[in-house]
Amino acid sequence: MMPPPTRPGFRIILITSEVEGPLSIVDRISALDDVRFGLMLRDSERSLPRLRSMIDQLLTVELPAHITPIVNTTEADPGIPTDWWVHRPFLPGATFEGALPYGTSIHSHSDLETAGSGASYVTLSPLFPTPSKPGGDPLGSQQFGEIVAQTKIPVFALGGIDRLERVIAAREAGAFGVAGIRLGTGDNLSRLKDVVTYLSEPEVVEGAR
Repeated sequence: MMPPPTRPGFRIILITSEVEGPLSIVDRISALDDVRFGLMLRDSERSLPRLRSMIDQLLTVELPAHITPIVNTTEADPGIPTDWWVHRPFLPGATFEGALPYGTSIHSHSDLETAGSGASYVTLSPLFPTPSKPGGDPLGSQQFGEIVAQTKIPVFALGGIDRLERVIAAREAGAFGVAGIRLGTGDNLSRLKDVVTYLSEPEVVEGAR
């Protein structure tokens, strides 16, 4: 069974890292309820025990209503609550089944054609240069916008999204929302607050519908 065609309510996806676990991010964004967040649980080495540990951590707390957990996994049934989401790493030719709404990662228009069917959102990367992909060529705003224009699926800009100017550039290129690791770190809290203020402005909210 394909997942339901749910449109994501969240506009910012913050991704866990080796130094930023899920509970520290939850503590940081609990009061930033002017926009909805997706909190993506991801292990860079795809270790299932470490991913399971992060899932268990979130299950011990009552999450604010504006935070939606997203589990980055290839597991068909990750054993998570029905109001959580799943993020599927891009695998050429893969099809996904299940009752949970999911997003997937893409890096090109051909990825979009392959992976987009059935997904409720996609992350498109890298828009800007990013330390996490030092050898990757950034798409830039023009190419990013050309890919976004080919789909009605909400597209989240990923890659180098660490300050307000880049969030504005992503939106002007057609992004529905933004995603990243560095934007959710403690060092970038003031920048994140600026982004939340911007994304909660009425004209920005209206433009994303």
